[in-house]
Amino acid sequence: MPSGTELQVMEALKKRNGETTVSAVAKDIKMSLDYTRVMCRSLGMADYLDVFRSGKIKLTPKGLKALEEKS
Repeated sequence: MPSGTELQVMEALKKRNGETTVSAVAKDIKMSLDYTRVMCRSLGMADYLDVFRSGKIKLTPKGLKALEEKS
């Protein structure tokens, strides 16, 4: 299960229709871009996010399910 800060990233991503850039999420959660990028990589390795070379990130079905279970 993702940590509290990782859930913040996922929730910010969900508010942006499930797909946006790492920099947009960093601004939304008021965290540094580098730290947000590290969290996104970690979430990607755990299959909660898809992380694209273009800089975009997208919630996966597993990520959506984790957010639903949290609620």
